[in-house]
Amino acid sequence: MGLAMPAVAQENDQVSQVSDIVVTGSRIARQDYKSSSPIVTVSAEDFQATGAVTIDSLMNDMPQFTPSVSSTSNNPSNGGQANLDLRSLGSKRTLVLMNGRRLVPSNSDGSVDVNLIPTALIKSVETISGGASAAYGSDAVAGVANFIINDSFEGVQIDAQYGQTDRNDGETESYSLTIGGNFADDKGNAVISINRSTRAMIYNAAREFSAISGASGTTPLGSTTFDANNLPSDALFKQYFNSQSAVNTGAIGYNTDGTLFAHQGALGFKSPGGIEYDGFHNPGSNYLFNTGALNYLQLPLERWNVYSSARYKVNDNAEFYGNALFNQYVADQELAATPASSATGFRVPSTNPFIGADLRALLDSRRQSQLLVPAEQALYGSGRPPRQL
Repeated sequence: MGLAMPAVAQENDQVSQVSDIVVTGSRIARQDYKSSSPIVTVSAEDFQATGAVTIDSLMNDMPQFTPSVSSTSNNPSNGGQANLDLRSLGSKRTLVLMNGRRLVPSNSDGSVDVNLIPTALIKSVETISGGASAAYGSDAVAGVANFIINDSFEGVQIDAQYGQTDRNDGETESYSLTIGGNFADDKGNAVISINRSTRAMIYNAAREFSAISGASGTTPLGSTTFDANNLPSDALFKQYFNSQSAVNTGAIGYNTDGTLFAHQGALGFKSPGGIEYDGFHNPGSNYLFNTGALNYLQLPLERWNVYSSARYKVNDNAEFYGNALFNQYVADQELAATPASSATGFRVPSTNPFIGADLRALLDSRRQSQLLVPAEQALYGSGRPPRQL
């Protein structure tokens, strides 16, 4: 005999907890490395770990970004700024947002100086590296960087930071004060953050990879460029292969006099200016002056940044908010002096001690005339080649 017992529903005393859902950029679906246009998130802890005083120092470490105008940009038109450049498409094609809203452009091309953003209040940065022009417009062709700022800060926070390189130079300092609080039964919030940052200079001469001028992305230091009309190479080939010739810009290189050594008689000659070259070229007088050592590798910077915001929630459908940003910075730029080449001339007075008595008498008799001296002759003398100095 079987008995059927009715089932009694049991009440669950546990109340399910629903976590807060915060909408940051409403058009960005935040699925890190999963969506068709991956979203990469940088946290506030990442900024604190870098010890950098500018935002671009961390962002440019990410493979999605190409260093554009940054701390190492010694010769841009807007030195001292920090612009983000996604996928090398230009900073004007990278949209910068703060809490999902556009920032005021810092330049006429629409690019934004991210130094405006208060580092002390950054919660995270969401970067979409795929094109987002369909959602945001043509200024988001390269992608979007959305800075999430803490707009409900309460209390007082003081930050101080000091750092330097492992070579005891390039010192950086940053000090910030942040004060905020809620009002009107937590319906509103106001916050202000003040920051002062400094960064010391580093000259190119302080690093081996930048101490010597002449290098570029296409011809880095240590590379050899062969002359397309290298007759000694042809002569060598014809000794063994009468009907063949050396390929222009080929792998075998010689001096124009047919030797494998530099015209100074030593392989790997080092000029008085400090520039080394491989012996396949006669560098000429321009190599006596190394312009690279006197340029800035890291620009010195002094910056004041003030950020304030206030918001008041009227109801579930209406909210008033406002932001104010102030940024003042001083950034020095220094380029090395341009050496005078043989094509450059300058005028000298007749009283110059290097002008002979006969020539001085001739010039004094014609006061309206001026003497234009070729730079190479004036600097090195007409009787001595520059490389003999």
